[in-house]
Amino acid sequence: MKSINRILIIEDDFSLAENLCRTFTDIDGETMAYSCGSVTAAKDMMYQENFDIIIINAGLTDGKVSDFVKEVKVGKFRQSDTKVIMMVSDRDMLEAVWKCEEEYRADDYITKPFSMTVLKAKVGTQIRKKKRGFNYTTVETERFSAVGGVLKSHAVEDEKIIIDDYIFDFERSQFSRNGEIIILEAIEKRLLRILLDNRGVVLKRKALMDKLYLNKPGGNDDNRLPELIDSLTKKLRAECYIKTVFGIGYLWDNKKS
Repeated sequence: MKSINRILIIEDDFSLAENLCRTFTDIDGETMAYSCGSVTAAKDMMYQENFDIIIINAGLTDGKVSDFVKEVKVGKFRQSDTKVIMMVSDRDMLEAVWKCEEEYRADDYITKPFSMTVLKAKVGTQIRKKKRGFNYTTVETERFSAVGGVLKSHAVEDEKIIIDDYIFDFERSQFSRNGEIIILEAIEKRLLRILLDNRGVVLKRKALMDKLYLNKPGGNDDNRLPELIDSLTKKLRAECYIKTVFGIGYLWDNKKS
């Protein structure tokens, strides 16, 4: 019998909590998401049920969220290895979260408003740390590995890709935004193609490095990939599309946020 991954969402915005529950409850029953709107309600639920992941709004006002996270980490409830992801809305809140002692702080965070694809990847990472199965698993192919979804095979044959204000014509090597021509280096074109061929999928750093440099001697420079991502993002003015998933890799997210 497969074990069920249980996620508890603690969010007082009902519509957001409902959306998160729908997102993380899969039809095969391998992952179930539950929600509540307060720290008090969350404590009651945790005394009754084991949860693998907690996604919590750091701005809840009915109780000190940092104290609640500490209680989770010291095992006050049914299990002590529950992973915690905090949703924060500003830098001050993030700094407060990170001032906690390391063993009592959240395992990861995400800043509102956030991309659901990025949050899925973060949840998948925490589930894998617990060595349990999860619906958003690592995808291994001959091309490279990725997390967060299924690789887009149909896009490989598309030589002209149009996304919002962008026209990417790989056959003619012509790229533009709102009619403005964008000049890209050869390696930037290759990087862009990889991202676009796998829209919505978080691509692992090492796999991207292997794909771009083909394991050439001296090519394994850890700083080179972030520099290329930054350069491509700035040239395209695509900050809303090209996302960095901390500790995992990068993706082109068509859902601008």
